[in-house]
Amino acid sequence: MFEEAWKEKHPDDPNVPSPFFIYTSNVDNHSVTAGFSKHEVVQIHGHIELWQCSDRCVSDTWTPPRDFVFDIDKESMLAHPSPIPEGKDAHDHALNEGFSSNHPQCKFCGKLSRPAILMFGDWGWVSDGDEGIRWTYWNETARKISSQGAKVVVLEIGCGKNVPTVRWNSETMSKTFPNIKVIRINPDFHLADGIDASKFQGIQSTGLEALTLIEEAMQEEDLIQRMKEMETSSSKVDGDADGDGQK
Repeated sequence: MFEEAWKEKHPDDPNVPSPFFIYTSNVDNHSVTAGFSKHEVVQIHGHIELWQCSDRCVSDTWTPPRDFVFDIDKESMLAHPSPIPEGKDAHDHALNEGFSSNHPQCKFCGKLSRPAILMFGDWGWVSDGDEGIRWTYWNETARKISSQGAKVVVLEIGCGKNVPTVRWNSETMSKTFPNIKVIRINPDFHLADGIDASKFQGIQSTGLEALTLIEEAMQEEDLIQRMKEMETSSSKVDGDADGDGQK
């Protein structure tokens, strides 16, 4: 149902997301490295594997080499600047390599580069626009099929109140989706906070504990369903056998 609705609006998009989407304020990029498709994740504050110009000379981001590591002084815990390789102009070095020194540089202008992560009061942050666009598209598609009767579930895990952006998003979805349930898992802040009670379930627990119990319950429910199907199938076979015996 979701795939058909997506293709109806975005027929030329080869990267059709699944009905599942991750909306996260984490900046570690673990959702992608754990195996989720990058087309199904929006990291609203950016992430550590994207870099940008510290002076925002361009609204562009790039990724460091996979083998890049900082050389950290164990006593001071600082990454001291390393010299530009001999025989290379500093500007050319930055443009062509960027990550060859201990202080990465913008590959466009040669100034220092920085992780593309949103900080407080950060007016120079460059966001990953593609992620935001796909989240908007996914949200529109999910809302459409929700209005057609599909059940949408928001599983909110460990979202506190200091930076409540993800909580606000869950609450907004609860008001704009006609057929939705918000499940809020949090050991301290598990209450509805204005979400309609008919669309809400709070679980006072840590994320791992709650997910483990949910998985066990789903497996038990699946087992019960399969047993019922086997009983139904067995009863049908017995009935057919009885009918054949009478003929």
